Amino acid sequence: MKSNLPIASLPTDQKELVLNIYRYRGHIVGVIERTSLLQLFELTEFLKPAEYIAWRFRLFWPSPLLNVHGAPLTDKRLLEQLTTISTQYRVPIYGLHQPVKRERHG
Repeated sequence: MKSNLPIASLPTDQKELVLNIYRYRGHIVGVIERTSLLQLFELTEFLKPAEYIAWRFRLFWPSPLLNVHGAPLTDKRLLEQLTTISTQYRVPIYGLHQPVKRERHG
């Protein structure tokens, strides 16, 4: 699998938008992208998805979800989808505390 490709691409409520989920520094970040334009993974000749995500984090603040304009996004439904992918691929979500399961002794 190429690291520039999203690990998942999910539909959104708006037909022209998609939630692409990329690996970023050992975590995942969801980016809303327009299907009518080139998506991050298609721009790798000029920019890699991880470079775009790092740039947006410098302009705003780190967030597990970025909207179509690259700004942090809080959307409970999209975050649930990101959590499902995180669990499926066993990759933590960027910026979210991942609870550690501990065995009880005694």
